[in-house]
Amino acid sequence: MKKLLITISIAAFQYCGAQVTLVGMSSHGGFGNHGTIFSINTSGSLDTIFNFNEGLNGCSPMGNLVQDTNGNLYGVSASCGKFSLGTLFRYNIKSHSLTTLVDFNLAIGAGPTGSLIIGSDGNLYGMTNVGGAKGKGTIYKCTPEGAFSILQNFGGDEGASPVGNLIEGSDGNFYGMTRLGGDFNSGVVFKYTMFGDYSVIHSFSGVDGSQPLGSLTIVNDSLLYGLTYGGGTFNSGVVFKCSINGNYQTLSSFNNATGSLPCGTLLNAQDGYLYGTTYYGGSNYLGTLFRCDLSGKMAVLTNFDGSNGSYPMSTLAMASDGNIYGTTSSGGDATAQAGVIFRYNTTSNNFSSIYQFSGSGPAMAQGGVIEMNTPTHQNALAQAGKMHKHISRKSTHSRAGIAE
Repeated sequence: MKKLLITISIAAFQYCGAQVTLVGMSSHGGFGNHGTIFSINTSGSLDTIFNFNEGLNGCSPMGNLVQDTNGNLYGVSASCGKFSLGTLFRYNIKSHSLTTLVDFNLAIGAGPTGSLIIGSDGNLYGMTNVGGAKGKGTIYKCTPEGAFSILQNFGGDEGASPVGNLIEGSDGNFYGMTRLGGDFNSGVVFKYTMFGDYSVIHSFSGVDGSQPLGSLTIVNDSLLYGLTYGGGTFNSGVVFKCSINGNYQTLSSFNNATGSLPCGTLLNAQDGYLYGTTYYGGSNYLGTLFRCDLSGKMAVLTNFDGSNGSYPMSTLAMASDGNIYGTTSSGGDATAQAGVIFRYNTTSNNFSSIYQFSGSGPAMAQGGVIEMNTPTHQNALAQAGKMHKHISRKSTHSRAGIAE
């Protein structure tokens, strides 16, 4: 009898652990069609927990959210705000309120399209696509309270117009990519050290890839893996690896069969493979979900066909249930064509669409989803979704340290 109870307890624990809550942002939908923050559990039950508007809280968020140890969510919007050039915000899941920490402008950088990261020092780090002293984007740091500082101005030779986000290596340095600039104006891979030194470690030439739109992934502490949107043998993008010292190698080139023009970032999964999506190509020319090993050998796992989503642009995420989750910017519901949230089981190789966006709620997610850290946060988000139906939210603003 005791053995039976232990077996039942283990089974119950595994079942409870399999249900996780994910949060993300949509660039459209919600009040005024300016984007939302939403939560969804892995059974497909979705709540809109915040609506962006044309006011001071920003609109058109395009990246992922990040969560701090207190449960707060941070993100950026690409547009609106005080100067109509985007915002950096904090969402408190306990009070269900959004605080604008930074209003981007041309002096400090503007139009952020990637995601924030939380550094090992607890500060937020990100990049802007335009603006700054040289006009072509910036690297910045922001405290959780909103004190903002520019770390690097992009101008051309050192890279220009970054789209993705930074990553922090085990060496304490930051690594990233720009879409343009460098020796061939096709983008660069760069390093920014903890001492404030910036260096280009590779300039894309076109033949070896060009115009990366995603971010780097670190494998085995010292190898940087990534995707480029263009370049390569078929001018449809490449998978590459690059050491932190700049030893660069193109691993494979995309084509229509494998999918082409990848926009996102490779996911370093628990099974030792790298997973990603392409925006175009595949058997239906609507993009693919693919897997590759560390040598770059690729396998197409799913061809998007419209009904299961189309034109994915986001970064994938692996949740604690062992499944991979992602979004598409279009497809799904035949009328709305507003995208889907999908799940891929790496063990069974099963792909499923767990939610189809519609015109009445979140729509056209161009960023991915992340998993909330604890059940407490999950419960708070569920409550936020319920309260959202009964209250209206106002933004508060704190722009400490902002040059205007």
